[in-house]
Amino acid sequence: MEDRRHALDLSFEERISQLYTVAHTHSFEQIRSQEKLYEIFGLLQHRSKYFVALGVINDQGNHVAYAGPYALKGINYKDSEWFQSVRLRGIYMSDVFLGVRNFPHFVIAVMRREEKKFWILRATMNTDLFESMVKVAQAGEFGDAFLVNQRNVLQTSSRFLSRVMENLGMLALPWFAGTRLITQDIGQRTMVVGATWLQTAHGCWWSWKILRKSIFPFLQTRSLALILLAAGVAVVVLGAVFIVTLPLNVPGASPVG
Repeated sequence: MEDRRHALDLSFEERISQLYTVAHTHSFEQIRSQEKLYEIFGLLQHRSKYFVALGVINDQGNHVAYAGPYALKGINYKDSEWFQSVRLRGIYMSDVFLGVRNFPHFVIAVMRREEKKFWILRATMNTDLFESMVKVAQAGEFGDAFLVNQRNVLQTSSRFLSRVMENLGMLALPWFAGTRLITQDIGQRTMVVGATWLQTAHGCWWSWKILRKSIFPFLQTRSLALILLAAGVAVVVLGAVFIVTLPLNVPGASPVG
């Protein structure tokens, strides 16, 4: 599961790096040109089919240039949460949303400063970027894999649970490092679920995978072994304590010291 998380993080990091490189190899005056922006957009699409649109936003929040299938040039984003976020942090990655396109997508935005001003390069991304990678892990009769955000809303589709952008309907876990294995009742089956947070950008993505039910007896056996081991250690410790304290309870024995 760590390998899958690493692959997803790497995929996001590559797209962020592409945008960062474009933003820092072109000035605002160059990239605000519609002709130049379409040229850059074409190159990005040639290397990655997941780029849906590309936009340039100035420090006043105005969409001054746009390359893509919709007429978004001229929209002002100054009061938008994502605009304020990228202004403070220099980078932003959104959750999956529908927007005016009415299909699931997300955006990545990077900021560049030039003298006393700044501007933002904002890319609209197709969710196929990670949907296809997640579906690879949906193997076996009971296998499932999907991503959820911090609000426990599905960012990809699930084989057995809710659809994309619907609430997962399972216990939400706070952020944690590494990977956790938990048992979860899903329908009439008790399944073993692996969970791990992605590390990319602001780390708002989860990855859950329903593992094969055949592993459950193994976990039960391992848990029983751990319980027996703990009980054995407890008996040894209690025995040692009893032996050490026994002389204190012998009639006529003098207190130590």
